[in-house]
Amino acid sequence: MAAAAKAAGRAAVWDQQLSHGKLTLGDGGATAAKGWEGYPKWPAALVAVGRDGGTSGEGFVLGVVVEAMPKYGHLSFGIGRRMAKEGSQFGDDADGTCGILQNGADESIRAVGTEGFGRRTFPNGFKLDPPVRESSRLALHLSPRGADGTRTARFFVDGSEVAVFAGIEDDGESSDWVAGVTLSFGALVRLVPVTDDEMVPGKRPGRRWLRRLLCCRATGAKYDDKTMDDVDC
Repeated sequence: MAAAAKAAGRAAVWDQQLSHGKLTLGDGGATAAKGWEGYPKWPAALVAVGRDGGTSGEGFVLGVVVEAMPKYGHLSFGIGRRMAKEGSQFGDDADGTCGILQNGADESIRAVGTEGFGRRTFPNGFKLDPPVRESSRLALHLSPRGADGTRTARFFVDGSEVAVFAGIEDDGESSDWVAGVTLSFGALVRLVPVTDDEMVPGKRPGRRWLRRLLCCRATGAKYDDKTMDDVDC
């Protein structure tokens, strides 16, 4: 299976022109870190998602490992027609974007959202499950441009599909969209390749969570986000 897996997640380094100039880009440009407190707020590390009106830009266009979570504040991961270098977050307050958002200090504060970049078809609510944690692998999959002129963006956390945004209008021009992360103090992320057999569209965490919830009830273990990863039956 591994030999047949198609490597994707095309970007190997963050784009210095698109990304915030104060971020620390290390390991030849593969890592990005926010090492200061305060402003500039939510600096972005970005790559271009090229399109030429056909199938360019399809597949897994971005893969990231979270090597360190923010000490406080949020980390967002997403895609959009444009993205400010600072001051806004994917899928939250950045117009023309969609994405996922995770607070570094309070794991319960997490969400998925879109701001004029497609419509959310999954999940039913706004809650991101499972949460993003240190060492989590994040991936973004973009469909080909359909006959109706739209694309679908799918987001994955640790192999599970966590959000789907359909109906993203693509005018077929060659202008680049952007994808990437916004960081808060202490966050460190690394670009990584993604394989087709690692992240499977439609693979969702619900049954695993239900199984472990039932396991906790059967064994008397406390059920919460952290014990979910520790309990096995």
